[in-house]
Amino acid sequence: MEPSKGQHRVIEALGLLRDRDITASVCFVGSWKQPGEDQRLTARARELGVADHVVFAGEQNAPAPLHRRS
Repeated sequence: MEPSKGQHRVIEALGLLRDRDITASVCFVGSWKQPGEDQRLTARARELGVADHVVFAGEQNAPAPLHRRS
């Protein structure tokens, strides 16, 4: 995972949806290329009031179950 892939846009979108009374969640899967990016995204999610709807699952040996759940 890296900033150029737009994970920050997903966090912002969750905030916009929340403003419209729409609840959505996201689960990010993968390792971070830039240290601290998950903390920055978590902080922004808290600011927007959507932190409870954001999960960072990290690197997964078998991500297929997470894909199926989405």
